[in-house]
Amino acid sequence: MAEIEWMIGNTTGDAFGRVQRAVRVEMVEQQREGAAAVARGDVAGADQILQQPGDMAQRRVAGDAAMALVHRLEVVDVDRDQGGGNLVTTGLAEVRRIRAQMDSAMRAAGHTGGFASFVAMVRTDPRFFVHDSASLVRGYREIAQRIEPQLARLFTRMPRLPYEIATVPSYAARSQPTAYYESGSPDAHRPGVFYVNTYRLDTRPTWEMEALAAHELLPGHHLQVALSQELAGLPAFRRYGGYTAFTEGWALYAERLGGDLGLYRDPYSRFGQLSYEMWRAIRLVLDTGIHDLGWSRDQAITYFRANSAKSDQEIAAEVDRYVVMPGQALAYKSGELEIVALRTEAEQKLGKRFDVRAFHDAVLSQGALPLDVLETRVHQWIARQQTTIVDAKVDARY
Repeated sequence: MAEIEWMIGNTTGDAFGRVQRAVRVEMVEQQREGAAAVARGDVAGADQILQQPGDMAQRRVAGDAAMALVHRLEVVDVDRDQGGGNLVTTGLAEVRRIRAQMDSAMRAAGHTGGFASFVAMVRTDPRFFVHDSASLVRGYREIAQRIEPQLARLFTRMPRLPYEIATVPSYAARSQPTAYYESGSPDAHRPGVFYVNTYRLDTRPTWEMEALAAHELLPGHHLQVALSQELAGLPAFRRYGGYTAFTEGWALYAERLGGDLGLYRDPYSRFGQLSYEMWRAIRLVLDTGIHDLGWSRDQAITYFRANSAKSDQEIAAEVDRYVVMPGQALAYKSGELEIVALRTEAEQKLGKRFDVRAFHDAVLSQGALPLDVLETRVHQWIARQQTTIVDAKVDARY
């Protein structure tokens, strides 16, 4: 707790205290009735909660404090009038969209039962698990080798800095996530490292491996971070610093690109990619639900369980993180949605002249940026491309 207060500074320390107090306030009876709908596992139940006025004083205290933290941490640009409400509505819409695709992948796999039974199957069936650490690491290396030759289809620039795939040290594995990326150093000739957790292999399903490799390694964190480090003419804080909404938003966007790189060819890997996307969409709902709308911890866990393939232990840990770190979890999906929206805008305005490789250059060419700055830069890039198109048409007439 003290560490977070140090991060946000004295100006929002009182706001953080108000968040802590507000989330402990007992839910009013009207909200409890809405929670019963969530407990049935349907998204409509959550929508119902959003329509209830509830204890607005409690909600505003929690919401104002959470939004203050978001601003202070520079996670994502929101404000009280168009922040929490819009974010949770966006999150609910994303959950519905992704859940429909998950159901489609489930049917493509030949499963005729319900969502819960499919999740139970893919989390226990021995065919989805390896039996030794070397096999898991080898599997990730094979995925990376499949991705590498396809990258030129989507990017004009590749990082010079190499990467390694290693196992999480045994002394730390029990408390570490499934995988994570540690940036390297071009100056020290130290490669980036993709760490794979081999503790309890029965909790590391193979159907999540492709999405994880795309997120943490290529074209996710390693590609983005290494390219940023190698940029010339920028001060060190621009090359080595970062904004969570940009870096994590890019990595989540990179998961989407996996389909263009030969990944997710079977319904189980596709389900894995959607499961990871769903995880980040749920964050929009729960972070704002807890801190802006007064949801309880149990409500959040129930909603998470009804729409996710994660284990109960993972879900509880995630929800506790959202309770004590208001706003941070909003960054991932918000950043991804911003990049996707900018790409869609560019595709619509440029038509057949849209070049995805040039678009990715525009996004990555100045390192990690606040989302509003990224938006301005991409809009400037679109305008330049439109001018080039007009000039080309004029030249063609003479």
